[in-house]
Amino acid sequence: GRKEKAIEQLISTPQGPKQDANHLLACLVAASISPEKLADTVESVVLRFIADDRIDEAVELLCVIGRGVEACRVLQDKGRWMEAASLASTLPVSPSDRSFILRRWATYLSQNNQKMKAAQVHLSLGEYETVVQILTDNNKHLLAGLFIAACSELNLLSSSSRRASSTLQTCMDILFRVGCAEGYAYYTSLLSSFKQAGVNEVA
Repeated sequence: GRKEKAIEQLISTPQGPKQDANHLLACLVAASISPEKLADTVESVVLRFIADDRIDEAVELLCVIGRGVEACRVLQDKGRWMEAASLASTLPVSPSDRSFILRRWATYLSQNNQKMKAAQVHLSLGEYETVVQILTDNNKHLLAGLFIAACSELNLLSSSSRRASSTLQTCMDILFRVGCAEGYAYYTSLLSSFKQAGVNEVA
């Protein structure tokens, strides 16, 4: 009807002093029709903002209407990863949504040869097994061993972790080859504790 046509005309307003006011008016008209129409109109306005490279305005609008996760994804799609992570930490989004946003960042970092930064993101998520995996995959076995030792002190890693046990064995082999008896003895003891704890878990 007439309202729908008016909304289309208002949304299509070119960049200029009247654009923001007309976009707001389009949303108000849509709200008078139905919640569904308002949602569709807001989506159209957001897409228009993005097309005009007005990312901040698009993100702000998405946050106002409670679509924070989508706002974070818009920032990520524009390469503004740190801002997206910061926004995710301040918005009232669910833990699972926040984790999704951060994992998406970690994936990007891994794909762009920033493995250690990716490990830091996974660490912030409490994904300790993944941190160990990243370190060992990048031949940082002794660093992984120290991390496992720290996690062991705080009971943050499952004693049934095969990767942790394998990493500790690798650390022992490295330290044995370089003649570091004290370090070798430490990791031998730690590995023994892991194996015993694993037996106890099964029992």
